Amino acid sequence: MRGATTHKRPDHRDALGPAGPDASRRVGHRGEPDLVIVALIPLALRGVRYRPTSASSLLRRNLWIYGVGGLIIPFVGIKAIDLIIQFIPGFR
Repeated sequence: MRGATTHKRPDHRDALGPAGPDASRRVGHRGEPDLVIVALIPLALRGVRYRPTSASSLLRRNLWIYGVGGLIIPFVGIKAIDLIIQFIPGFR
């Protein structure tokens, strides 16, 4: 047959890869996100407290939190880590 390949046909029993001593850990690890979602459902149902406020104060608050927190704080943090690392022997 022209253009035929020798790829192994996928088998339904081989979905997790080869069986071995760590196969049970791979199977058990896949259920963890489901438990997190179930644990977060009560938090989502409770919701967020609504506080009536003006648009300008809400904008000011969001710019402060996300502007400073997202743009300035990372640079300060990286510089702080750099200053700490320079005193550890063997890093520079």
